[in-house]
Amino acid sequence: MNSNQLSNAFTDIYFKTTKGMANLLQNATAEFHVSFEQYQILRDIAHKRASNLTELVQLRGVTKPAIARQLRTLRSLEYINQTTATADHRRHVLSLTTNGVQVEKQIETALNRSFNQLTSTIGEGEVQTLTTILEHINNDVLQPMRDGNNTNQS
Repeated sequence: MNSNQLSNAFTDIYFKTTKGMANLLQNATAEFHVSFEQYQILRDIAHKRASNLTELVQLRGVTKPAIARQLRTLRSLEYINQTTATADHRRHVLSLTTNGVQVEKQIETALNRSFNQLTSTIGEGEVQTLTTILEHINNDVLQPMRDGNNTNQS
């Protein structure tokens, strides 16, 4: 396969696969009126990976306004609370409501079912290989571009 054919084959399967995976992920969150990105925020708070806007921005790699919009929706759905920290009144602490805890667990269960189906279909080794390749692309190709260090090395 020449370079042009490889590029076309990659592009075709990339779009089919990412669209399908996005639909699979969104199906698990849709009944709760949240996007997959909003679910990730719920998960980050539930699993103590982040407790405020700044930590979410760093963890998710997106802008403060983007996270703030997601948080506004999650607050309006009454899935999260935002309180002022006792020690520093400038700091806002995020936590899940009782309903938010239940929703996060239900979505996690649905996603685990989908992941287990994927793993049983293609095998744990293939999933690990795919994860490694995606990490490599993210760390060695995309992150340098996000950091402004695109050197176009071949």
